[in-house]
Amino acid sequence: MTIVHGDAKDANVVFGGRNRLEAQVYDFQYIGKASAAKDVAYALCCASDDPSVELRLIDFYYGELSGLLRAQGDEPPSQQTLRDSLALAYADLGRWMSGWGWWGHDLRHKIEPLLDQLDGGKILATEEEYAEAIAREFPLD
Repeated sequence: MTIVHGDAKDANVVFGGRNRLEAQVYDFQYIGKASAAKDVAYALCCASDDPSVELRLIDFYYGELSGLLRAQGDEPPSQQTLRDSLALAYADLGRWMSGWGWWGHDLRHKIEPLLDQLDGGKILATEEEYAEAIAREFPLD
C-alpha cells in the first residue's frame, strides 16, 4: 500500500523539461491509500491499446522501480507479483468505470480472464465469495 493519485489518466499529466521527459501530475481529488498498481493500471489503460507497447511499458516501469527500491535498500516485488497486482487493479478499475463511465481503452480482455480464474466462468453469488477467491488465487505472503 502507498499513497496513489487515484486519477492517473493522461489528461492529468503534463510533460516538460529537457526532451519532455519530466512528468508532473495534478488534479489530486481522488488521492488515497491503495496499491501502486492502481495508478499504473489506470495510466496504462489510457496510454496504449497495443499489448506489445503495454508490455514494454510494464517492463520499463518494473526496471525503474526495482532500481529505485534497491538503491534505498528495499527488495522489489517479483515481476509476477507486479503482473498479479495489475490484473487485480484492472478489474477494480473496470468495476469503478462501470458505475462512473468508460474511457481509455477497452479493459474486457484484461478483466474477463481474471474473473474466469476467480469464478471458473460462473458468477459467484456474493462479494464475500469473490473476496475468498481472490485470497485463494493471490495469497498474501
